[in-house]
Amino acid sequence: MKAIRDHEFESYLIKTLREKEFSDRTGEIHMSDLNYCLNRQALRRRNPKEEPPETILKFGLGWATQRWLTSSDKDIPSIVVDGIYVTLDAEFGGVPWELKATYESSNKNILDSAPYMRQLMAQCYVKSVVNARISRLELMGDYKTRNLDGHPVRPTLTALFIVFDEQELVDNWRWFVERRKLFAPMLENHELLAPSIAIPAGQEWECGYCIYKDAECPYAVVKQKK
Repeated sequence: MKAIRDHEFESYLIKTLREKEFSDRTGEIHMSDLNYCLNRQALRRRNPKEEPPETILKFGLGWATQRWLTSSDKDIPSIVVDGIYVTLDAEFGGVPWELKATYESSNKNILDSAPYMRQLMAQCYVKSVVNARISRLELMGDYKTRNLDGHPVRPTLTALFIVFDEQELVDNWRWFVERRKLFAPMLENHELLAPSIAIPAGQEWECGYCIYKDAECPYAVVKQKK
């Protein structure tokens, strides 16, 4: 038997997955543009770059998990409110259902993820409901729990039913609207914002994974400070 690594086929698979998951955006402003660093999303429009294979594969796991658990190969059509496009992964029991796949420990509280909660609240707002569901496939479990045979317990799955307060939804949506006011001009004037404005509080970790940090973004050094 002889096996030859097929780099051309690997490249084809990565390219196919990228086309499914990483479509280049034009004039539409999506909730995900506003939920993370505005500079990165503006640079992505100005100078589109292919994400590295490991990033594409990581997001591909999320894409595949969503299709697997929902038994659907399509997202729900986007809802546009105040010029912001909001796309739900799925619905279950008449409320938004967001699906995640992660390498994070299953011990990490889902409610502690501000981007996840903002995303869910925005979905609830545009659907005029106060309840949502989120499921998280934890590929590595909690990294340490083992079964009776001594094997790691992984993957694991956590699902939550969340009830929001109506004022929370209004305040959260107002945050997205204000972010849109900042982001829309960036697509025209090609100017970047100070990190304290562009990056949501507590999400400075984004910079370590940004493909624009070494050249296009002038805040690279500032952002990498501890």
